[in-house]
Amino acid sequence: IEYGEIVYNNTSITNKNKLNSLQYQALKICCGAAAGSPLVALQNETGEIPLELNREKQQLIYYAKVKSNPKHPSQSTIHYPPNMKYYDKPGLNLIAMDTDPIFKQHNWTVNTNNNIALTPWLRNKIITNETLLHMFTTPHTTTNKLEISNTLINSYYNSIHIYTDGTLQPDHKSASGFHIPTLNNITTNRNTDQTPIITSELIAIQNAIEYIATNTNFTNIAIFTDSTETINRINLDDLKLTIKASQIANNIKQLAATYKHITIHLVWIPSHIGIIGNETINQHTKTATTKQIKINSPSDLTDIKHKIDTYIIDKWQTQYNSTPKGKTYKIYEPIVNTEIKALTKTKRTYQKKITRLKIGRCNLNYFQHQYGLHRNGMCADCNTIENIEHHIIHCPKYNYITHLQHTLTTLQLTPTLHNILTNSSLSQELAQLIKRVI
Repeated sequence: IEYGEIVYNNTSITNKNKLNSLQYQALKICCGAAAGSPLVALQNETGEIPLELNREKQQLIYYAKVKSNPKHPSQSTIHYPPNMKYYDKPGLNLIAMDTDPIFKQHNWTVNTNNNIALTPWLRNKIITNETLLHMFTTPHTTTNKLEISNTLINSYYNSIHIYTDGTLQPDHKSASGFHIPTLNNITTNRNTDQTPIITSELIAIQNAIEYIATNTNFTNIAIFTDSTETINRINLDDLKLTIKASQIANNIKQLAATYKHITIHLVWIPSHIGIIGNETINQHTKTATTKQIKINSPSDLTDIKHKIDTYIIDKWQTQYNSTPKGKTYKIYEPIVNTEIKALTKTKRTYQKKITRLKIGRCNLNYFQHQYGLHRNGMCADCNTIENIEHHIIHCPKYNYITHLQHTLTTLQLTPTLHNILTNSSLSQELAQLIKRVI
């Protein structure tokens, strides 16, 4: 269904509805849902983004990919061709017409990949040392680690010591910083949100080298970092780096090549063992995430994808909240995301039962009556409407609550339909208890 969707996003509504119908049939089979189950519920239950939003998402990602590479053969698709003969033709819908306004509205700018690899003899300007990493392959106490680390740090007695750190907090705020104890200098800066941790670490090293080169006369510097990945990627020219990280790693090598009078040692040290310089910059870098961002630099492709994902999920949530369909299901799953909500690692028959109960469409008499398949929709034993709440909570014939009472007590939950169907332990136990066709 998704193949080539960035191209046919401007197809007719009739064709789009055919695809929606196809998705509906597929998701209904996946969930084992009953006829009449709303599509909005099935999409959230399976974590599948609505097709219309997914087409928009893929167009935005494609736009960002092309934008980030000036030599991309599809550059023409993201610009308005000035000499296009039928540019004003009704119905014409270039990708740029859909994506450009969204990028401008959210002030998204994409970092262009103009990375140029350095020649091998320039790369050797940065001397890396991972001695401690090999020493710690066997168990050590924190005290031993600290002693070993301090011994290695002291071996660079003829160099100025710099401690660097990058952080990415759970709220997606990012910062970088470096600390030069000899100069009593602590410099931190807030990065753009969702800057990957490896990029933040590289920014800290780049800023440290720039500071030493332009503000001091030191010719030997030892940069201590607790990120082995940073050392490896500066060393190995890892092609898997994001565009921004690749450029910063390349900038670091360029700086080392430019300031030939400076010898740079890049040394790994373990984190959180009490190394004063490391602990100091670690704390200040975390604090820096509360600062304002001074420069809104272009985002690399990974950053842009995070922003696009957030934008699409927010848009999906708005649509989900505004549609009148799936009211019963929304009681149990009010938030949309791409996670599978159905029971996992259990029998398919159990998954089907709980999904049908959450969606509010099943084979109980009340719903059978709506389709003209039952005389009055009443419970045969209680002479009460046999809906989901009656069947699970109140019907004495099945008495599910008594069987679930031990688990409810253990979890300190009251016996409500919401508590049972939103708790994986309770819902799986309930599914095992239900023997009739649901």
